[in-house]
Amino acid sequence: MPGQLGYLEYCKRRGFTSCYIWACPPLKGEDYILYCHPEIQKTPKSDKLREWYLSMLKKGIKENIVVDLTNLYDHFFRNQGESRAKVTAARLPYFDGDYWPGVAEDMITQLHQKKNDHKLQKEKAGEGLITKSPLKASEHANSSSHVSEDTMLMKMLGKILHPNREDLILVHLQHPCNHCCVLMVSGTRWVCNSCRYFNLCESCHKAEQLREDRERHPTHSREKHTFRPMEITGIPNDTKDKDDILESEFFDTRQAFLSLCQGNHYQYDTLRRAKHSSMMVLYHLHCNDLGMGKRRTGRFRPV
Repeated sequence: MPGQLGYLEYCKRRGFTSCYIWACPPLKGEDYILYCHPEIQKTPKSDKLREWYLSMLKKGIKENIVVDLTNLYDHFFRNQGESRAKVTAARLPYFDGDYWPGVAEDMITQLHQKKNDHKLQKEKAGEGLITKSPLKASEHANSSSHVSEDTMLMKMLGKILHPNREDLILVHLQHPCNHCCVLMVSGTRWVCNSCRYFNLCESCHKAEQLREDRERHPTHSREKHTFRPMEITGIPNDTKDKDDILESEFFDTRQAFLSLCQGNHYQYDTLRRAKHSSMMVLYHLHCNDLGMGKRRTGRFRPV
């Protein structure tokens, strides 16, 4: 646990504003990253793994590393409190190879296909070449044409992600603005004197002062709250990583690394094999002269 918190603190010093955790344990016997787990190794259930992550992150809040916890669904798929941010797919984080981007791309293809089918039905309806049933379908398509593809996509994605929303943990390393939801990394944030976790960025605070009293914070009360400015500190001016970047095709993706280990029998089921496999992985990282999946004989032969 201290190692994970140390990594979060390192990310915060590097200027990162958020961290996304999917509490999704692998199936028993499945190699997710390391090849060949020990037979006695236990695989946690989803709820146990989520509890472990949350206990670690709550400790991070106490140590001022983490400022807030939520989940992907609550933050991006619905407006909470006085949020004025638009619910749109453009705000969603995109991680290549992750679960939801692949689902989103399939849904976009489906939406385009339906749109093309409706267009063809409309053209046939204009020529009088279709029966009554397709005509009704065309009329239904016209009535719903004002609904944007973005709105449809968010609704479809939301239905899929909602049942597992608690497992899609979103960690805020910086304070988000409660109106525009932008994470603030520099300048001044305006903190509500009455609400503990209500913050506004500079632009939203200026807009707040120009609103009518009934639209100002809090919108559900006649008594309006005041704000105090607070300078955003803790992030160095230079967030560039000073360590050398080591590039290798074996570490571009999780599957590439797993294929390397499987092809060369770099196993982690015993301590002895784990030590040897770790040494060979470092060799590939620094030398990078072996073909992926090819075995090497001689002094680098796996044990």
